[in-house]
Amino acid sequence: MKHYPTTILLGLCLLLQFSAASARKGNTIYEDTGSLDEQNNPFVEGPKWEERELKLPPYPKDGDLMDLELDDPNGNFTYYLDEKSLSVSKKDYVVRYTMVIESSRGTRNVFYEGIRCNTEEYKTYAFGAGKGKLRARKKPEWKPLNETGYTRFRAHMMQYYFCEWRLPRQRNTIINKIKYATPGGNLDG
Repeated sequence: MKHYPTTILLGLCLLLQFSAASARKGNTIYEDTGSLDEQNNPFVEGPKWEERELKLPPYPKDGDLMDLELDDPNGNFTYYLDEKSLSVSKKDYVVRYTMVIESSRGTRNVFYEGIRCNTEEYKTYAFGAGKGKLRARKKPEWKPLNETGYTRFRAHMMQYYFCEWRLPRQRNTIINKIKYATPGGNLDG
């Protein structure tokens, strides 16, 4: 009699497994044709993400720069984003922008970058080369965003301005968040 509960339990497990197998038949999400990444699954990014063709924007003009409220504990830098270069691609979901960082002494660094919200990565496509031109990097690579260190401003841009729930915001929403942010205030409002 001690074996009956084990036998019943084993029988129920087999019945459950058989039921699940027949429920999967004909359902494209569960077909044994490969991994979930290779199938038409709405919860997976897709078979292979591809970045769209890139064309560098014109060098930013001072009149097109928007002040960015970003966390800078030492207060040594002022951050600007070129409104005309800001784009949100519907093909690869990358937020692209030209950034100007100005030191307290007036020295400027200019670069054109992209941020992927779903992978929390950034890529620097070009740098300001002087004489009002951007120079493309030879082999730009996606790098992880960090909350610490000299690149923390990118993580803050992603969190407060560019992304929501790992998806890019619309261009107009990003511009409004930048224009109407208040120092020390709520950037999410």
